[in-house]
Amino acid sequence: MIKYKFSMWIAKRKISLLDVLESIDGDSLDWRMEEFYGIASPPKSFLGSSITDFEDFVIKENLGYQTNWSDLMDFARGIDDLIDIRIVGSRTTAKKRSVLIIIEGIDSTEWEINSYRQITGSLFADQDIDPQEK
Repeated sequence: MIKYKFSMWIAKRKISLLDVLESIDGDSLDWRMEEFYGIASPPKSFLGSSITDFEDFVIKENLGYQTNWSDLMDFARGIDDLIDIRIVGSRTTAKKRSVLIIIEGIDSTEWEINSYRQITGSLFADQDIDPQEK
């Protein structure tokens, strides 16, 4: 895996989950959110009524909150502030599920992304982010 680790902040601007997602090609993957803590509206397809209900569900559910790329992007657009998040992108075949990318936002301070392929999106090209082989 290739590990990318960088600050959530550039000057006085916070790099959002949407910024990160727009820099990767995740449309072909299955997604699950394993952790979320922040200020947002819950995803449209979530049946609970509040973001607190959603945060509790994500923590308690064994496989997290499963979603697709389009819904994940919509959710990211609605986040007002992100403190912690962990989302996993995988590809599922008839025989197995293979994790291809793990995206973590940690304590409103840094992003850590572990990926099986090089990420070349604009966020990564615009910054001095050196991938580390893991």
